[in-house]
Amino acid sequence: MNDKFEPYRQKAKEACKDDIKKFLAINKSFFLSRLGKKEMDLLKKDYEFTRTVTISKLMKSLSIKEHFEIRDLIVDGGEIRSLPDFFKSCLH
Repeated sequence: MNDKFEPYRQKAKEACKDDIKKFLAINKSFFLSRLGKKEMDLLKKDYEFTRTVTISKLMKSLSIKEHFEIRDLIVDGGEIRSLPDFFKSCLH
């Protein structure tokens, strides 16, 4: 990860640490489970819903000024190419 994004990443992670823990737990259970098709479909929906809610909360945890600062740090060809990429990187 690029160090220039770290202060923003830490602020967002701290504000949403419980949601991130829940997402990671569902993510782990999704890939380790041996469920039937119906149960897997339900777990997949729960995974997608939790991911969407968590990313939404991460986005809300930063001010509009911080969003613009992150956007200004993004460079072409870098590891983080957009704001959605930045918020996805906060999940791990």
